[in-house]
Amino acid sequence: ASFAHARMKSAQLHRAVLDKAYFGGADMTEAQLLHARMGGANFSGADLHAAALNDAWASALTGPTIFDGAQMDSASIIDSTLIGASFRHASAEGVFISKSNLQGAIFTDAVFDSLSSLEMTILSGAQLDGVSLAGSSLVEVVLSRADLRAARLSGAQLVKSDLSGALCDAADFSRSDLSQTNLAGASLRGASFHGTKLAEASFEKALCEGADFTGAVDVTKANFRGIRGTPVGLRLRPASSGGAAATAFTTAAPPPTPPPAPPPPNQCLA
Repeated sequence: ASFAHARMKSAQLHRAVLDKAYFGGADMTEAQLLHARMGGANFSGADLHAAALNDAWASALTGPTIFDGAQMDSASIIDSTLIGASFRHASAEGVFISKSNLQGAIFTDAVFDSLSSLEMTILSGAQLDGVSLAGSSLVEVVLSRADLRAARLSGAQLVKSDLSGALCDAADFSRSDLSQTNLAGASLRGASFHGTKLAEASFEKALCEGADFTGAVDVTKANFRGIRGTPVGLRLRPASSGGAAATAFTTAAPPPTPPPAPPPPNQCLA
């Protein structure tokens, strides 16, 4: 069924079966799609501002749900299962996503802001490369094996999240909170951790070549055992057992600034 450019503002679509339906360009602001089934449904370019997609689900047999280019500011996705859903170029400022399964979802070029929240959600294998989630809340999110290359996560809350095996090359985690976060086996080449909180974070066997930890907080409480590559701004502290394995690092202090050279003495001409 096609509902292209339909006017469906505040539509009540509780438990609706929307498999394979097309809503391209439709006005669905504040629509209620509670418990809706939407496998293979296409919402490309639709206006879903403040819409509720709670308890929505898509069957793997009908294909992923498409939200490419959709306007989803202030929308909510709670307790939903939308595996492999596509949100390319979607506007998701202030979106609230919680307790949902979005495994393998594609967020390439989606737009979030500091009011966006993706909490307690499964995003393993998701594509978030280049996406800006600066200041966003991603508490207890599963991002294992996700693509976060060049993602902007400065000031984000990632407490107790799982980024194990994630691809985070050139990602910006500066001033974010990674307390109790698992980054074991992640690729962190060239990533920035300036001023990042790292209490009880695990970087075990992570690839840290060129990763910059200058000014990171609680570095000595993090686990760096078996990391690969040479990070910047850290100094190895040998394991207490005397072995070669690294168990903790301390932030390297910058070299002292040499005092200025004294001025040459005055010379009088004879």
